[in-house]
Amino acid sequence: MQIQTTAEADPTLDLELETKGLPPLAFIDNSDGLAATKARIVAVKRGVPGCYAVETEATADELNAERGVTPAQREAMRFGSMFGWGSRLATPQAWEAAGE
Repeated sequence: MQIQTTAEADPTLDLELETKGLPPLAFIDNSDGLAATKARIVAVKRGVPGCYAVETEATADELNAERGVTPAQREAMRFGSMFGWGSRLATPQAWEAAGE
């Protein structure tokens, strides 16, 4: 698997997001084309805005399962990368409470 990024989160923000239950990395199926890349799978890094193309034959669900990333964590990571890490929806608890 190849992830095309060198971006890193601010260490203080990274620690804060880790305590909120966000994983270091989550994978998202981009077949809907929402991410600004033609990649089928994208990766989101904790505390880093945007997403990154991933070259893999695996699905996003398979990659997340290998790393123990829950659907609530995935959605929190997706939302944080798109709309800001300080948002209430950038926490897994917000998605778990909504039943998602």
